Amino acid sequence: MAVRRPSSFSTAGSLTWAWPFSEYVMKLFPADRRICVGVVTAFASSIAFLCGFALAADSGKSASTDVQQESVKIKPYTGPPIFLPEPEHVNVEPSIVNRETLRQKLGAGRLEQAVAHYSDNSYAADGPYREFYPNDKVFIDGQFRKGRQEGEWKYYFDNGKLNRKISFKDG
Repeated sequence: MAVRRPSSFSTAGSLTWAWPFSEYVMKLFPADRRICVGVVTAFASSIAFLCGFALAADSGKSASTDVQQESVKIKPYTGPPIFLPEPEHVNVEPSIVNRETLRQKLGAGRLEQAVAHYSDNSYAADGPYREFYPNDKVFIDGQFRKGRQEGEWKYYFDNGKLNRKISFKDG
C-alpha cells in the first residue's frame, strides 16, 4: 500500500521537513486522513514553537484557521520575594528490614552478634552480643538496641566465673 502525501504539505512549503514524520503517522492511522494531518500539523507547530520559528502560512488547505500572533515582551518580576509553603518535616524512624546473626573469628576466640538492616539502608547492632574465649567459654554476654548497649552486660573470666556486671540504660 502506497502512502499518499497529504495535500497540506507542499514540497516547497515550510512543512517539508515534517514529511517523513507524516509518512509514519499515515501508517499508524491509514483510515482517517484528518487525524494524520492534525497530528503532523500539531507536531510541526510544536517543534517550530520550541525552536523559535514561525511557520509560514499554508495556502488555506489546512483545517485550522489562521490566527494573528502579537509579539509580547515579558518583563522580569521585580516584586517582593515569593515564599512557597514548605511541607512539615516528617521525621519517620527507619524500620528494620532484615536481621541476621554474624559469627566472626575474633583473634583466637569468636564473636556472635545480631545485626539489623534498616529501611534507610543503614546497619546497626540490634540483639544479643556474645564474645567467647578460645576455650569456647563466654567472655562477654549482652544486648544491643539500635546500635547501643542496653540492659545488663556480664563479663566472665576464662574459667567461666562471673567477673562483673554492668547495666546500661539508653546506651
